[in-house]
Amino acid sequence: EGKNIISRILEYSSACTPEQRRRYNYEITSGESLLLERNPAVTLMTACLRFLTDPASRINRSQIVRSYVLATGADERLAYGGDIPGGGNESLPEGWERAVESLRNSSLYSATEGMIRFFGLGENRANTAYISSFQDVVLTWSGRHSSDISAFVQWWDDEGCKSTLSQSDRQEAMRVMTVHKAKGLQSKVVIVPFAAWEFSKPGYSRSLLWITHVPAPFAPMPVVLPEMSSRLDESLFAGEARMERASDWLDGINLLYVAFTRAVDVLLVMAPQVIRTTAGVASAASLINESLAKLPDDFVATDDESVCQIQCGILPVVESEVREPWLEISRYTPVEPRGSLRLRTGGALPRDEVKMAEPGGRAYGIMMHEILSRVTTTGDIEAAVDNACVTGLMPVTGRDAAITRLRAMLSSEKVKSWFNGSASVMTEATIILPTGAARRPDRVMIDGSQVTVVDFKFGEPSPRHRQQAADYRQLLLQMGYSGVRSWLWYVEKDMIEEA
Repeated sequence: EGKNIISRILEYSSACTPEQRRRYNYEITSGESLLLERNPAVTLMTACLRFLTDPASRINRSQIVRSYVLATGADERLAYGGDIPGGGNESLPEGWERAVESLRNSSLYSATEGMIRFFGLGENRANTAYISSFQDVVLTWSGRHSSDISAFVQWWDDEGCKSTLSQSDRQEAMRVMTVHKAKGLQSKVVIVPFAAWEFSKPGYSRSLLWITHVPAPFAPMPVVLPEMSSRLDESLFAGEARMERASDWLDGINLLYVAFTRAVDVLLVMAPQVIRTTAGVASAASLINESLAKLPDDFVATDDESVCQIQCGILPVVESEVREPWLEISRYTPVEPRGSLRLRTGGALPRDEVKMAEPGGRAYGIMMHEILSRVTTTGDIEAAVDNACVTGLMPVTGRDAAITRLRAMLSSEKVKSWFNGSASVMTEATIILPTGAARRPDRVMIDGSQVTVVDFKFGEPSPRHRQQAADYRQLLLQMGYSGVRSWLWYVEKDMIEEA
């Protein structure tokens, strides 16, 4: 029906005189006409993303050629050059494969921005709104899911291809949409041209009743699924059928309510005349006909041979609305790359395995702090290292070397008394301050009246470290402990300092 409306308006407007076109606006849009995938710039970007996942696809290469030609306004005769095996490359910019391949390890948004920049897609004014909306879709998807290109391509093929260009309320055009899509929207003038939908689903689209309270004749079955039809009125399922039919009719009436409450100034409804209704069958047309059978006095009915017009109220005077000038964007400017950010990944990236083995590095320090937090005595070393391997913090290949290294460290004459089990040990214990802030010393050992605080360090010595350890000692003294000593242990340098 929507296609029929658009086709009829386009046919009518094409036959209008120049005077009529100046006086009336025949512009018309619909959701389907604004699908993002209908724009060649968007199809070029999605085809290039597919190229990164399947470079050998001839169909995809053909799509790249065709989309590039249409998106840049080149000679349309070149659009199908990619259909020939090995052909079409002359239509594309030189080095396009290398340029697209260089985006493989970029984030999804950076990859699409790079494609816009390389192919010059933002220069064509017709692409601007579609590219901008597509980039919004990319950003939204990346934020909710991931920046994985292959996952986005799969999602786009399944669902994303239904994305449409957002329509502005200031757009001077008629909008064709379903009643469902009109929910929550309002317009000064609303036309409902086909108010005749059936409230009950016909034919093969009939619903099935889900009967869990199975009658005695069907008792062996846990559930019965009869098809909705008038025959159920004389069956064991008559009660359920009436409830289902009432539910369908209520849905139909609610849909009619939505359609009739979208207008601000003018509502025009077109419905066929219903001469005779069938028992058990209801539709929007029959309900409207029944409602108009007895009209109030403020309704005016005009009858001729083919059409009955019913009017209530007076059409408002058309007023010219003065609006602020539009902000028009004639081109899409992609973001220029300006360097990169360094991420602290904590062992999540491929080369982090190398960084974990670099003494003094942050990743190495995080790993060693986690292992030492699980070591009360030297007998806990193997279990602590195994836990680091299981959680992915340490590669399994480094297990044996780490155990040997830790045993050597903790058996040193300077520190072995801390790990021999002679004291009560708390690791990573939290001290909550009166302000609500928290401090967490690496290791606290209590042996009678003596309290020893140890903070592990894996980098270069710093005055900040000494102040931090001194603060731990002061906090424990304030908590009522006596004989508190606080130490810094620079593990890799085998240095111990008292704060």
